[in-house]
Amino acid sequence: MKKNVFFCLFLFISAFSVSAVAQQKGSFSVTLQFAGESRLLSCYVPSDYNSENAYKLIVGLHGAGDNSVNYRDALINYLKWQDASPNTIFAFPDGGSDEAKDFLAPEGDELFIDEAIEYMKENYNIDESNIILQGFSLGGRSAAVIGLRSPEKYKGLLLNTPAIQGYYDFHNTELFNYSNASKVPIVVLWGDADFAYRLVCDSLLRRLMENDCEAAGLGVGNMGHTLPPTQIMSIAFSFFDMPLADLADAEAIRFDAEKFSCDGSIHPTIFFRNYSDEPLQNATFTLYDQDNDFIGTYEWAGEAKAFKFTGFNLGEVQFDKSGSQKLYLYVTKINDEELAPRLFDSLTCFVYQGHGEPLPFLEIFEDYDAFLENWEVVPSGNNFTWMHSYTFYDTDDNYMMMFNTIALFNNMGVAEEMISPPLDLTSVDVPTLSFDAAFSYHRWG
Repeated sequence: MKKNVFFCLFLFISAFSVSAVAQQKGSFSVTLQFAGESRLLSCYVPSDYNSENAYKLIVGLHGAGDNSVNYRDALINYLKWQDASPNTIFAFPDGGSDEAKDFLAPEGDELFIDEAIEYMKENYNIDESNIILQGFSLGGRSAAVIGLRSPEKYKGLLLNTPAIQGYYDFHNTELFNYSNASKVPIVVLWGDADFAYRLVCDSLLRRLMENDCEAAGLGVGNMGHTLPPTQIMSIAFSFFDMPLADLADAEAIRFDAEKFSCDGSIHPTIFFRNYSDEPLQNATFTLYDQDNDFIGTYEWAGEAKAFKFTGFNLGEVQFDKSGSQKLYLYVTKINDEELAPRLFDSLTCFVYQGHGEPLPFLEIFEDYDAFLENWEVVPSGNNFTWMHSYTFYDTDDNYMMMFNTIALFNNMGVAEEMISPPLDLTSVDVPTLSFDAAFSYHRWG
């Protein structure tokens, strides 16, 4: 009899212990067993948590070399994400003992995220339709990979400066399943001052849009490799609840045209997407030059559902003015509804040069050079790109310059176009091209 009483008491104490853990609020960590090792799950539960109410769950993946405790404390204690996303429980799984701690290695490591979600669901009232996977830096890259593999698990992906490792990583469709992008809303945020990742993050956002993703994002001005202020995060969180405009609307994504024209004509294509839940059936665009002179009106007709990526070729567009042309595209009508003319996109589109410059032609890339702005670089979308008019070290010369190092990314074989102004190759008997190149060698090993 005493044994039975003791056993019942033991069960009561055990049940009470589990219940006590389940009711923990504020910031705390628990230890879970996964793949033969102990892994931390750091959590934040609102102090006014009520088990009768269902809560949003944000699962946050930290960056390389960090840990779950530091990441939780940064987001909760300093950035106050709980203020930007009320009625939300946060779970921060630790990356484990591998060197990168990126949730993708060793194989199967991403399953710890599922374990973390199951733990939170077992102990708290989680709205299973409102789970967002977030990540910063290398954790943001992991969130992109994992979320695009299993988009059905998440209401959205929040990618803060996803640290995609160069050109080949970005184009690795076995790793990033872009074909699933239309199945989950995604927000991409990065710092415009983040030298290593700003270009590839912008490329990622456009790639997602081109795959009909419910995607939004921007580069935050004067921000480096860090997280944006709470005001911006509030907007990001609200996107997952209300991603669409109430009225029919469209958003410009890309504008493609020839870089140079010898006769003043180009054949541009505008790429845009529907930014509302009302299907787009037609739109009217007008084009103006930098002097606000009218160029033409262009009609698009078709069908574009919400977030559908659509291309529209304007046909031949003729210019009379020579030199570098900046174009302004306005939308004036959508679905037969007249709009006050709204700037759709402004683009430095092409150079109208009706003749080729005679040889010899020397370009030294100085700021005072009249032809400097006529050089065009067609970027690859890589983390780093060629830049002109760049002052390097303590010299007064301006160069076409590219930064690259094996210490960060593998960019071997990445090619970009550098297009000169039109040249008259008939002005000499044997036209030749020569250029000066300088580089600083990075010794490896």
